[in-house]
Amino acid sequence: MSIAERDLNLPEILMVPDIAHYLRISRSAAYELAHVPGFPALIMGRKIRIRRESFLSWLDKQEKAGSRAN
Repeated sequence: MSIAERDLNLPEILMVPDIAHYLRISRSAAYELAHVPGFPALIMGRKIRIRRESFLSWLDKQEKAGSRAN
């Protein structure tokens, strides 16, 4: 399965465990990430949701910023 196909298989609205699975990080690391300024999380009380398109856009920006730093 290509990356583009995997991206389309993500739910429209992601939860923190989805982010953890996609990035292959721990759930606690994903919860920390959700609270980083600039991360596209919608925090509603104790609930955290992330729009798929916002997450993939954020991830693309992080990748581009990282490649410029090298």
